[in-house]
Amino acid sequence: MNFEWVALGLGNPKDRYGGTRHNVGSEAVEWLASGLGGGFWWVKGKHFQGKASGTTLYAVQRCFMNESLLIVEELQQLGVNVSQWCVVHDELALPVGRLRVSRGGGAAGHRGVEALAWGLKSDAFARVRIGVGPSSELDRSRMKDFVLSPFTETERPVVKRMIQAAAAAALSVLQEGVDRAMDRFNGWTIQTEEVSS
Repeated sequence: MNFEWVALGLGNPKDRYGGTRHNVGSEAVEWLASGLGGGFWWVKGKHFQGKASGTTLYAVQRCFMNESLLIVEELQQLGVNVSQWCVVHDELALPVGRLRVSRGGGAAGHRGVEALAWGLKSDAFARVRIGVGPSSELDRSRMKDFVLSPFTETERPVVKRMIQAAAAAALSVLQEGVDRAMDRFNGWTIQTEEVSS
C-alpha cells in the first residue's frame, strides 16, 4: 500500500484516557475520519486504527503516547509506504482555544512527538498543535498529571470547537499543503465566552 499522506492523531488508549487533554489529537482525527463518505477501507493494526481514502490514511493511536514509534514500525511491517505525515497532537505551550500548524520543530517535551520523530528518523513532519495549556504557569512536576486530566466544564465547549477546527486544519494540510494551512489557521482562536451562551 502506498499513501501520499497519513494523518495521525496522537493520544493514549481511549478506554482509560478518553476526554483528557493528551487525547485531543486522536479525537480530532477521529472527527475528520468520521466525515469520510463512501470509498474508504479500514486499516487496522495493534497500535493504531484507521480509515484509508484515496492516497490518505487517517490513523488514530491505540498505544501509549511514548510508544508512538510502534505505529511507524507496524506500518512498515504491513508494507505501508507513506511519503508525508501530518501529526495532530496536544500542545501544552498553547492555551485552550488556540491552534497552530507547523512544519518540523522541537517536541517541547511531548513524548508522543519525540517517539514518532525517533521512529521516522526526522522531526520535519507537518503538525497541527491543539492548545491544552493552563491559564497560568504550571510547575514542571505537575505537567504529566495536568495533560492526563479532563477539561473543565468551562473549557469543554471550547474544546469541541477546537477539535473540529483542528480536523479542518489537518484536512487543509492534506489538500492544500502546510503553508496554506498555516495561513488559514495560525491566527485561529476562540474565547470561552463565545460558546458559553
